[in-house]
Amino acid sequence: MYAVDQPARPADSCAEHGALVDAVARGDAERARTLAAQLAERAGAAHRLRRPARPATVPRVRDAQRAVNTTGGRN
Repeated sequence: MYAVDQPARPADSCAEHGALVDAVARGDAERARTLAAQLAERAGAAHRLRRPARPATVPRVRDAQRAVNTTGGRN
């Protein structure tokens, strides 16, 4: 599971996204490409892998069921 850190400066983040939208709306492909690359680089740093907490003991399966929908053996 990934956790997303909140931007340190939300107003700046909104301004950067607005600049990207503006570049796309004006047809400025080079500026839009540059801004999108910068945003993607920052976004990658904001997303971090968070491992779920494991219980102290992992419960075991008591009674395993037989395999179903298999080609060999009896059904």
